[in-house]
Amino acid sequence: MMYLFLILMFFQNAWQTLTPEQCSCSIYVPSEFEYKEQEIPTDIGQIKVYNFAIETEDENNNIYFLNRIVYPEGFIPLDSIQFQDDFLAQSLEETIENLSGVLDYSSEYQFQKNRALKFRITYNQGLTIVKGMYVLRKNELFLIQVFTSSDKALNNDMDLFLNSFKIL
Repeated sequence: MMYLFLILMFFQNAWQTLTPEQCSCSIYVPSEFEYKEQEIPTDIGQIKVYNFAIETEDENNNIYFLNRIVYPEGFIPLDSIQFQDDFLAQSLEETIENLSGVLDYSSEYQFQKNRALKFRITYNQGLTIVKGMYVLRKNELFLIQVFTSSDKALNNDMDLFLNSFKIL
């Protein structure tokens, strides 16, 4: 009887690979995402935003986000690494400001031949952290984030989620 209980618990909490057609990517997730889509008119043209979110009720109480933002063609110059790096840095600054947070660390790197930026931010008077990364591909910006309480910031599920992201 105990073995049946353990098997049921395993399948109830089993992670799976999600490949949303709106995202051209794959990521390993603990359960199904809630999905929302928006179109935002701006001075530079129409921006499309695809949001995927999961709020878990496990021991880590993580909240997982995957966002794909599609900018108008030509907005991000493909031949300017400096512009791309500045764009990623500005995106991170906006995230820090929106959270009224403090940047713990960030680092630029290459992700599947694309410019990327990893980060960790502490906010909510030091009680909450978000770990994440921005990946810039042509006119698309992917934002992958995990939120959790500071006392649970070293849980393996955060890295499992973040490190599983792939652009297809």
